[in-house]
Amino acid sequence: MRWLELAPAKLSYTFDHQSFAVGYLAQADPGSWPESRRAAWRRVMTVAQYALLLLAALGALVVPHAGARGVPLALGLALAPVLFMDGLFREPERIWPLALCIPLFVCIPPFSRSSEGKVQYLAWTVLSLALVHVAFFGEDRYQVVITPALALLAGAALRRAPEPEPAPKDASRGEL
Repeated sequence: MRWLELAPAKLSYTFDHQSFAVGYLAQADPGSWPESRRAAWRRVMTVAQYALLLLAALGALVVPHAGARGVPLALGLALAPVLFMDGLFREPERIWPLALCIPLFVCIPPFSRSSEGKVQYLAWTVLSLALVHVAFFGEDRYQVVITPALALLAGAALRRAPEPEPAPKDASRGEL
């Protein structure tokens, strides 16, 4: 039970901030990176990471055409920005639940998109990183391995579902 209780902290270490690149640069040239500059750039990178996670979560969704399927999707689309803003204004910041929404959105039929497995594969990379870091403590540097997947998902954000194919005309009645 104790191990499972640590899961939110482990996911927070992995997803809730970005500091690795700034720390790396500061170690290479400490004189050029005083603490005030490091703090400012950590904040910029964290906000950029949050935006990438938000767009990736939206990229896992498909914006449907009018109909009953649009209601659950609209709720999902409303949830992502709420989690995003909650994460930005919480002390300490918390965005890791949004990272877990990505594989959920891909698996829940009202939200899922047909992509011949591409979106599902990208969501699996996010889920696999999360599962590994539920078992082992993570750090923000481990996000580097999923950043390309997040960027591809973000590129798919808010794409519409393909238009349904029109029903074929009945050839026996002389219609084409």
